Amino acid sequence: MCRSRRVEQYKLSRRNCGEFFHEPSIYFKPKGCGYSNQNGLEATQASADNEADINEFPWVVIVYNRTIENILGGGSLIAPNVVLTKAKHIANMSPRDIIIRVGEWHTKSKIESYPSEDKEVTTIEKHSRFNDTNGDYNAALLILKSSFKIRPNISPICLAPERTSYDSSRCFVAGWGKKIHEDDDNSFALIQKKIDLPIVGRYRCESLLRQTILGVDFQLKESFICAGGEKDKGSCIGDGGAPLFCPIPRQKNRYVQVGIVNWGILCGYENVPAAYTSVSYIRSWIDQKMMEHSVNSSYYTA
Repeated sequence: MCRSRRVEQYKLSRRNCGEFFHEPSIYFKPKGCGYSNQNGLEATQASADNEADINEFPWVVIVYNRTIENILGGGSLIAPNVVLTKAKHIANMSPRDIIIRVGEWHTKSKIESYPSEDKEVTTIEKHSRFNDTNGDYNAALLILKSSFKIRPNISPICLAPERTSYDSSRCFVAGWGKKIHEDDDNSFALIQKKIDLPIVGRYRCESLLRQTILGVDFQLKESFICAGGEKDKGSCIGDGGAPLFCPIPRQKNRYVQVGIVNWGILCGYENVPAAYTSVSYIRSWIDQKMMEHSVNSSYYTA
C-alpha cells in the first residue's frame, strides 16, 4: 500500500505506487545564501572519495548546449534567475542555445527524490574585459527566462566581497567534469564531484607555474586566484565555469564562492595549481550588472 509522508520539511507525494517525489510545503523557509546540506538530503550509502552527497551543494549548476545536447561546463546559482559561469565556453553562443540545470546530482539517474529543474537563458552578460587568449576576466552572467523556486536542493551561493583574501583556506570545487584518472577527455563524471583544494598564494602560484611549459616570464593576471597543486586532486576538463567555494568562518555549513574554474595545465599534478577567476576581483562588475537587471544583491551577500 502506498502512503504519503513528510521528509526534510517537504511533502513526499505519490506519482505511482512505489514512486515518490517532493512537493514544496509551507514549512520550508530559506536560510539565505551559501548553506550546504551536510551529508546530503537523503540517507544513502556513504559517497565515494571526491563525490558530493545528494544535493549537498544546492547552488551548483550544469550549463548545457541544448543544440547538441552536451555539457558545456559548470556554474553557480547566485540569485533565483542568475547563474555565474565563465565566458569562454559560451562566448560565441546565443542564449537560446543554452539550458541551465540546477538540483542535479547523478546525470544519468533519477534516484534523487528532489527533482532537478531546467531553465532557458534570455541574456548573456560577458565581462567587457574578457580576453579569450589568456583567460583574463573570464566571467559571464546568465540571466534566466524565469526564476527557480528556492528549495532544499536549489539555493544560491554567497559571493566573496571585494578586496577579500582567502589565502591558506581549504576550499571545494564541485562539478561534473572529467575525473583525474579517466583517459577519455569526453568522459565526464556521472555523479557530482566534490574536490577539496588549498588556495595557493599569488607569489607561490606564479613561481610554480613558471616551472611549467608557461615559462619563466609567466605573469599571473590580477583577475586570477590559484588553488590546487596536490597529487590526484583538482578541477579538470569539463569543470570550466564551476564554483570554487570556501567555508565561512564561524558559520556552520555555510560557504562563499571565491573563484570560477578558469584554466589549468594538467589535472591533479603536484605543484601545478590551476587558475580561477577571482570573484572578489570582479565583484563590483557583478553588482553593477545585477543592478541593471533589477536583481537584489542580498541573494548572494552573506
